[in-house]
Amino acid sequence: YFMPGNDGVHGLELFVLENDMITLFKDIQIGDKGSAPQNFFIYNDKLYFTANDTLNGHEVWCTDGSPSGTQRITSIAPGTIYSNPKGFIIGGDNKFYFSNLDSLYKSDGTTRGTSVVKGIPNIELGENPEASPNATPFQDGLAVIVNDFREKSVWLINGKAEVKRIFLTQKDTEYNLLGLVNINSGLLFGLSNSLNTKNIGLYFYYVSDDTVRNIAATVNPDRI
Repeated sequence: YFMPGNDGVHGLELFVLENDMITLFKDIQIGDKGSAPQNFFIYNDKLYFTANDTLNGHEVWCTDGSPSGTQRITSIAPGTIYSNPKGFIIGGDNKFYFSNLDSLYKSDGTTRGTSVVKGIPNIELGENPEASPNATPFQDGLAVIVNDFREKSVWLINGKAEVKRIFLTQKDTEYNLLGLVNINSGLLFGLSNSLNTKNIGLYFYYVSDDTVRNIAATVNPDRI
């Protein structure tokens, strides 16, 4: 069992619980500051997480269960403090996706197999489990919400990393897209506004005819 831990010497680092003992597994950032490992998830029998080794900033790492097999797989913003991969989710193509610095990335778990998904602006996948989801596996890829003050939109990404915007609303900061649920071979999401009831409601994307319709125009959703 892997976890972040601090022994007072190495800072917040990657520790392992084994045989009822907790020990330092990998000192990723040498010194007492620590690499602050977080965002743990399992993918293809390996443990993935984010950590900061100082030289490359916060990036994606993986381990096969051995210290020598623990390595960094991305270098999106080397030498900066701004990199912050988050919102990891496995898509319908069995690749994992995450956001970093307003861009969406797709990965097969290797350095060479990690690339930016072009065409979707200002995206930030959430990391709050209590919030409505803003990404969900869909068909052979992913569906995502962009909830930026510059654009409120819903996008589809297929297995070839081709993107299509299926919904766009007014550039009004009071509007909020929320919830993204894959249901009955379609997508359910909501549009709310605390000041204006125009265009609010529950929306559904129908794959059969590639349309989005407001199916509950009187509802001002709070969470889906």
